[in-house]
Amino acid sequence: MTNGLFPQAPAYSASKAGLNAVTVLLAKETAGTGVLVNAVNPGLVRTRMRPEAERSPEDAAEDIVYAATLPEDGPSGVFFRSGAVDGW
Repeated sequence: MTNGLFPQAPAYSASKAGLNAVTVLLAKETAGTGVLVNAVNPGLVRTRMRPEAERSPEDAAEDIVYAATLPEDGPSGVFFRSGAVDGW
């Protein structure tokens, strides 16, 4: 949550914190199995929730493809943003 919580939507913020925690837990559970568990923060993407956002869903999908095509020895239990590990 390096960008902070979103006080206008507390349930949204809590769900994202929960997702981050589950990502770390699942990564630890699957360590050594060849399964990587990571999360991707695509940033602000033009959706019904944020129609004014500049980033298109197609652009955000590139971040998902990056994480989905990591090599077997890639990182696990991390959070990606724009192809780089991001804090939370």
